[in-house]
Amino acid sequence: MAPRAEFPIPDGGGCASSADWLAPRGARDLLRDLRNQFQALVVSWGAVGRLQKHSREPSDEMLFSAMEVSEARQTLLTFLASKGFACSDMVSPHQPFLLDVWSALGAYCNDVDCSLPPLLAQGVPTGVVEPIPASGIWEPVCTEVDSQLDDLSIHVQPWRSGLDREDLTLDLMLKDVAAGHAFELLGGEAEAKLRWGDLVAAGKLGIAQPPGKKPRLIGDGTVSGANSRCVIEEKVRLPTFESVQRFMSLTQPGECWGALNFDVRGAHKLVKVAPAEQGLSCFVVKGRWFAYRSCYFGCRWAAYWFSRVGAFLVRHCHQFLWVKHGFFLYVDDGLALFPAGVCPLLATSLLLFLVALGVPLSWEKVRVGHLQSWIGWSFDWGLGQAELPDNKRQMLVGLLQDLTSVRRKVPRKHVERCVGLLVWFCGGAYWLKPWLQSLYQLLFKPVCVFRSLSTGQFGALLAKLTDGLYVSQDLRDCDVLRGWKLHSVWNCPVSTLDSEPLRTPRVRQGSISCVFYDYSQDMVPCNRASTWAAQFFLRAVERQVKIPLRVLEPDRGQAAADAFATQHHAGIGGWWCPSADVRKSEVSWFSEQLVPASLPAWLCAKATLQQDIASFEGLAQLCLLVARTGCEDTPGGYTLRLRQLCDNSGTAASARKKLTMQAPLCYVLQAIGFHCCALGVCLDPQHVAGVRNEWGQMT
Repeated sequence: MAPRAEFPIPDGGGCASSADWLAPRGARDLLRDLRNQFQALVVSWGAVGRLQKHSREPSDEMLFSAMEVSEARQTLLTFLASKGFACSDMVSPHQPFLLDVWSALGAYCNDVDCSLPPLLAQGVPTGVVEPIPASGIWEPVCTEVDSQLDDLSIHVQPWRSGLDREDLTLDLMLKDVAAGHAFELLGGEAEAKLRWGDLVAAGKLGIAQPPGKKPRLIGDGTVSGANSRCVIEEKVRLPTFESVQRFMSLTQPGECWGALNFDVRGAHKLVKVAPAEQGLSCFVVKGRWFAYRSCYFGCRWAAYWFSRVGAFLVRHCHQFLWVKHGFFLYVDDGLALFPAGVCPLLATSLLLFLVALGVPLSWEKVRVGHLQSWIGWSFDWGLGQAELPDNKRQMLVGLLQDLTSVRRKVPRKHVERCVGLLVWFCGGAYWLKPWLQSLYQLLFKPVCVFRSLSTGQFGALLAKLTDGLYVSQDLRDCDVLRGWKLHSVWNCPVSTLDSEPLRTPRVRQGSISCVFYDYSQDMVPCNRASTWAAQFFLRAVERQVKIPLRVLEPDRGQAAADAFATQHHAGIGGWWCPSADVRKSEVSWFSEQLVPASLPAWLCAKATLQQDIASFEGLAQLCLLVARTGCEDTPGGYTLRLRQLCDNSGTAASARKKLTMQAPLCYVLQAIGFHCCALGVCLDPQHVAGVRNEWGQMT
């Protein structure tokens, strides 16, 4: 019997939907006849060969002719009618889907979201006037509703990126008008007020153009107040890199897989908004007013609604494919996995199914084969591994190179962008995550500002300090600014408003010397720790780190570690047993006594060793990991996930998260990351109460 995930693997189809269909998950193969007919069609048309050629020589030409699409839709209508669900292929205005077919298909398959097609036909709510109710396919969330609409605002100019190229902004806007996604309000603001009354919000347009890509119009619905008022009563769950790993971990290393990658064209703009709420999507370019009748890229409700549309498609694609496969949809970016031998046929049939439903595809992005790019990663399904694609790698290399010189000042936004990409990268290369601590520290590191204040100015400062010692308002006469944090007075650090240096400051020549921390500087200087971390990440990125897609979790064996520390003495120990039924004869263990003289300076920098007990607990986990993996062979092609018991909840949580800002625990986590990389394992500490960690405490 084919393996199956114990809990659903997120695939974009809702909480109950799972990506793994290594064995059918449905009760009945409801679409078998339709699948067989579609497969016969694509074979008779020679479409399978066309898809393979299209993957070798990409173009924006549609894979199927208009006549073939018409025949496929007629086949679909006939099939549904034969099951008692007669419908038409009519397409409602200003959206592309065959919603009557969707309703019939949902009813026949007993889908959990049958209310979606009628909503799409009449126009979806924005969640601004009333909350968007939970559909039942994702987790519900508690929300607060504000019935006031007086915070909606109107902006009559684009952002700088749109203003500097205003002719292009207008041209892109008119293209959306021509496509039916938007329309012009010839009467301007007066017409908007006449149509929608108080439900008018005009945001700002901008232009985004990543290297090598066409310019794209971005709408900012936050500045107008519309996004902040949008309330959605459920939280969308989308697939991640880990979802792919969970799926591939159910397969065998010797299995050959092929994949289909596709992208839904203009996904956000395919969903029509209820006419009464279209006034919340207004924009002004060169004095001309426009309103979107569909969702636009940048409004909060757009991602939700197409994710819900995508979830409907995911569930029915699973039902259509039925045979052994995996399927994921990240908003509009689709990935289907098939056994290599049947991949071309199933991929072509799936594309025809999507086209028959009226889903527009970006044909230039359609690929089939064993090498694929998806959600920012390059996957090799033959070798079962992933790596950074060239464009991401080059981007990271450029960002990191600017951070590799000590004392060099770089823009804070540059560091933020680099850290953001590295956080995403460490979602796959998890063992590198502990080194983010030094770069986070760089962002948090303030600039020291020295000020000499008169007694009167010092008194005014005290009146403006918050409980956290931040300045709440500007003090113009002494150039102390809002947001600065008071650090010390005459070299005496202050921690609370009741600190002695604040109550009885020294006064010399009528002045009081103060040091402030300014966290708002646009430029930050690289320090030695951040430079070393940047160089470390740079080497990993340049060498194209390969990440296994299969993770093996042994269901046998037990292991635990523990530590203790007093003022000048510490100890670590641990034990492990290869079988689930622990027998003393099979148990291996270690125990080490530690004193400050035997430890590196960074591990005993505090007044007592006991103050660093969390770090010694982490060290015990590391030694246990190294000891037990030295006795076992790590299988090739897998990452081995090892669970170990730990009775320190803080250490267990930090080690699972693989990141902490606290020294010296952050350095212990870096050591764990290093050994995990070298050994091909992933450490997963599990917390256990001390009273149930008896053997760990005895070692």
